[in-house]
Amino acid sequence: MKKINWKLIGIVSLWVIGLSATVVSLAFTEVRQQSVLCKKIEININREDENYFINKQDVLKILFSPGDSLIGTPIHRIPVSLLERLLKLNKYVDDADVYIDIKGKLQVNIVQRKPMLRIMNEVQQSFYIDEKGGKMPLSTLYSANVLIANGSITEQYNGINDSISTALVRSLFYLSNVIRADKFWNAQIEQIYIEPNQDIVLIPRLGDHKIIFGDTSNANEKFENLLVFYQKALPKVGWQTYHTINVKFKGQLVCSRRDKAELPVISLNDSLKIPTDTANLKIEDKKL
Repeated sequence: MKKINWKLIGIVSLWVIGLSATVVSLAFTEVRQQSVLCKKIEININREDENYFINKQDVLKILFSPGDSLIGTPIHRIPVSLLERLLKLNKYVDDADVYIDIKGKLQVNIVQRKPMLRIMNEVQQSFYIDEKGGKMPLSTLYSANVLIANGSITEQYNGINDSISTALVRSLFYLSNVIRADKFWNAQIEQIYIEPNQDIVLIPRLGDHKIIFGDTSNANEKFENLLVFYQKALPKVGWQTYHTINVKFKGQLVCSRRDKAELPVISLNDSLKIPTDTANLKIEDKKL
């Protein structure tokens, strides 16, 4: 006669009982959830960068159909995934997270897109470039305090395709990153102007001059040279003396004066971190 394995039978029985209890518990939980109603909607909008492109009323309009309200709706009937997708379709939303807790609270967390640069093209259309390099529209609610680029810019925004299409605006996006990464230049540069020949011109906040930057090649070196000029030259001759400061050409910094007064030639020498045979960088006074 075959011996009965009571230990195995006991283990299997316990497993069956545990599984049955789990199924019953899940069924009970599902029934309970079906009876839980949405009691509250809590909306959190990320304001870390002090952007106000979207408000709670805008979010509620996306969540609700006309004349509808989610308050009082059984939580199992609320399409959480669909609501997330609808929120992410908004041009000012970078990310959205929607979930419901067991007490019936609908939690909505919104992360806004972060504009870095405002483009004003040659046909007077205006739009933002966000931190990820995507185009986004202006807002009637809020105007972001960001760097402005205008002039001979052909890039347009049709409200659908938000990817950058021209090399110029890609270079402006790069330059805006370089400027924002430096506290001094982020505070000093307030505008970028594009000349018809595509030269980049920087307009500073302090000083009545413009900076001929050329293209974005050697951008960091150009800013280093310009900073040395700011530190060594301008304190001696005054911030209103020069009309233009040209850092377009590698190894040269050329300035144009507002008047014909004799001004000292300032040598930046090894502060510019260039070979010694070209280190006597010329600061030429082009008399206007």
